Amino acid sequence: MMAPIKFDNSYSRMPDKFYSRVKSNAVSKPELIRVNRQLADELGIDVEWLVSDEGIGMMAGCVMPEGAEPIASVYAGHQFGHYVPRLGDGRAML
Repeated sequence: MMAPIKFDNSYSRMPDKFYSRVKSNAVSKPELIRVNRQLADELGIDVEWLVSDEGIGMMAGCVMPEGAEPIASVYAGHQFGHYVPRLGDGRAML
């Protein structure tokens, strides 16, 4: 089954200082908790695919769609009283 999501990560075309390339940590047994069907419809995502094993695997980061370039955003700021030019966003992959 092919992923019905058109994947275009425009952030990965920005200069390297704005992101770090990352790999996802595989989840051994991802489970679906909820699906916002209305939002999926608005985004043009096939809900049946989204709730399939492949869709759940992709949302959990276990399966990468073709052409994906997983990245995490990077930003600068102050941490513990010192300027840090490259802080990472470990919460999410784009």
